[in-house]
Amino acid sequence: MVVYHSLKLSTAPITSKEAKGTNYTDVMDKFKDAGFINVKTNIIYDIITGWVTDDGEVKSVTINGDEDFDTYDEYRPDAEVVITYHTYKKNDPNK
Repeated sequence: MVVYHSLKLSTAPITSKEAKGTNYTDVMDKFKDAGFINVKTNIIYDIITGWVTDDGEVKSVTINGDEDFDTYDEYRPDAEVVITYHTYKKNDPNK
């Protein structure tokens, strides 16, 4: 008897367009709940007053470098998900 095992693929819980403008923690939770285990953040320290852009607002999300994905696209659960979001300049630890 030959037994084959295959890795179950995960689908993106939201589209790349839906993620933009939402809070990064919500997006992070959605990807983790969908089975993704390699979720990372990239912080952009560019907000001065917060009138135009909210603190924690998602700029972009990539899955294995793919910036344009949909909810029917399938990826390995260990695919690298990078959530890039905005925060205040004053929070920059390098300044």
